[in-house]
Amino acid sequence: MNVTPSQRELYAGHLSRRNIFWPLPRPVAKPEAYQITKEDFERAWELLAEPPTIRKIQEVTAHHFGVPVLFMFTQRRAREAYLPRAAAIYLCKKYTLKSLPVMGRHFGGRDHTTIMHSVRAIEKMIALNHPIAKDIEALSEKIGGTHD
Repeated sequence: MNVTPSQRELYAGHLSRRNIFWPLPRPVAKPEAYQITKEDFERAWELLAEPPTIRKIQEVTAHHFGVPVLFMFTQRRAREAYLPRAAAIYLCKKYTLKSLPVMGRHFGGRDHTTIMHSVRAIEKMIALNHPIAKDIEALSEKIGGTHD
């Protein structure tokens, strides 16, 4: 490639202009500014931890309520099946980034509106200080999710 003198001058002018507008070097921070605490490490590990899966939430919730995991998929509407399933759905909404239709497929092929209803029902129960609020809090600690 042949470079003409005018191209060379143009490039040299570009370099001189770049040096004029180049930012000044930043002051270097002192080593004591980089003190890392134990809490910083714990927070970093929390961020690196994998988020809980829908399956894990279902298993932990079923174990907590003392019901079989099958209750998460069944079409039964009895209270002993509904409350654990609704709690698991609420926790999935809170701790996973899955869409409502995907969550519905994981809970026995339910429609996304059924998932929305379960989430709203648990939110209402928590607001009214229903005993399930304590269960949700305990399950949140067991699951160990960080998303909110």
